Amino acid sequence: MSGNLWQSLLRESSERAPIPCTDLLLLGPAESGKSSLLHRWQHAGNKSPTEKPPGHTVLPSEFATFHLPSEDDPACQINVWSFNTDLLETEPALLGLAIEAERLHQTIALVVVDGSHTWTIKQTLDKWLPALDTAVREKLLTLDDMKRNALLEANRKHWLSYEEPGHSSTTASKLPDGVFVHNCGIPIVIVVTKTDIAPEDAIKQDFVQYTIRDISLAYGAAVCYTSSKASVNSELLKNYVMHRTQPGVKFTEAPKLIDRNSIFVPSGYDSVELIEQSLLGSQPRWPKTQTFDKMFPAPTEKSDDSALLNPEIRVDTNQAWLRKLEKAAGTGLAELQKSSLEAGRRMEELTAARRVEAETRKEKVDVKKDTKDVNPKHLANFFNNLLSRPEKQKGQRSASVLLDKPKPKGVKELAEDELRKM
Repeated sequence: MSGNLWQSLLRESSERAPIPCTDLLLLGPAESGKSSLLHRWQHAGNKSPTEKPPGHTVLPSEFATFHLPSEDDPACQINVWSFNTDLLETEPALLGLAIEAERLHQTIALVVVDGSHTWTIKQTLDKWLPALDTAVREKLLTLDDMKRNALLEANRKHWLSYEEPGHSSTTASKLPDGVFVHNCGIPIVIVVTKTDIAPEDAIKQDFVQYTIRDISLAYGAAVCYTSSKASVNSELLKNYVMHRTQPGVKFTEAPKLIDRNSIFVPSGYDSVELIEQSLLGSQPRWPKTQTFDKMFPAPTEKSDDSALLNPEIRVDTNQAWLRKLEKAAGTGLAELQKSSLEAGRRMEELTAARRVEAETRKEKVDVKKDTKDVNPKHLANFFNNLLSRPEKQKGQRSASVLLDKPKPKGVKELAEDELRKM
């Protein structure tokens, strides 16, 4: 009896389906809130989590894995590849190493933009979305025609068959103009983080929203504003990720367009007409020719003198430092040394100039202290005192000397002359 029981348990364990997996590509600038978002998902019940999610640095990216809803009761395993924008500039081909062609049906990409650094939003999207589209399409080419077409059609069908919760609609057969110009076969979500410290200007917020939603149409992407600090839409985004990557996971959240800090636009809902209608309250409206960089210019850089006196201290990762060292060795250490010597010379010149200026100011102050204005009243008192003194009798000189030389003025006469001049 005991042997049959163990055989039954072993058979049941071997036949049990494995835990489903979702591959998540997390793309965006450094310090944009990517780690905080994952941290919030792992500690959904903790309002102020303190532990950092475990991760492993792999090439120019970071890999992490965890289970949802929790490690104790896993329902799905999340495998996360996190990439930074700065590293993509030098090695964009490495993005393809994180993508497995056979797992594209359970892969989703989150392109994260920093809502607190508004001027970087469009350049981040312009950099990551084309790179992502290129990397995934290269993986699609390794699949046979049937699998490749199935992925593209599933992405297209999801958009066409979208129904807003609580509203019945008919499935369209044709994509609107401008939608899914780039269909790479996987779901994409544009995530705007740190919305709790976004610009307070309503017109500028609407312009950001307009730009993001307009770009998302071309890639069939969803849009979600989040704040890990304020726990805005973090749970909603997690549920949407599960809905798009795991079959049978329902999602019943309606689009959110009222609160500018918690926008949510699922894939399949938006259109050019809806974007225009939702922003009618923005008055005065911006001109059609308004560019993003004109509305949100990048902060001006510090002057050279200021940078020398107050240098910013930034620490590179090991991989970034090694790449810089390799680049310096390739272009020649002489140039690197020359630039270092030039910076040192400029620092010495600036320091010497400031020292001379300080000494000059000190000398002027000392001269001013030593030089005092003479008060006319004091001079008058001085000469009056001389007049009040009795003149001393001088010795009689010979008559011949008195006749030959004019008689000198006494102190009393000199004092009277000075008083008259005054």
